[in-house]
Amino acid sequence: MPKSPALLLKPVAGIAVKLFVPCLSALIVGGQMSLQAFADEAGSQVSNAPPASAPARGQSYREDVLLIMAARGADPEEIKQVIKEAKGQIVETNGEGELAYYVVKVEKGKLVEAEKKLSKDKRFSAVQRDYVFQIK
Repeated sequence: MPKSPALLLKPVAGIAVKLFVPCLSALIVGGQMSLQAFADEAGSQVSNAPPASAPARGQSYREDVLLIMAARGADPEEIKQVIKEAKGQIVETNGEGELAYYVVKVEKGKLVEAEKKLSKDKRFSAVQRDYVFQIK
């Protein structure tokens, strides 16, 4: 019987990182479905208009925004300095402890450069664009 990919994960922190993106996506999608179900029961409608911070048409992520999770044991001051050097600014911190992640706004047009630079840094366990999903 083939092994499940989840069983191949070894370190506990690695599991949290590998589950970070799918879990975050599931929370977003689940929240949107719950909101629609609530609106249906209440007899009201949920607006299909994209939020002000939505990506441009045809783009599946917010422009110049990265989601970053620090590696286990990383120094918060070093994290802030490395993000600053990559022309980024922490605009929000979500979660707590080892599952905390940063929402980072980078200079206009520097998303790919910052994403590559930060992805290579061992102080970060996850670096990704802020993908947006819409249910139609």
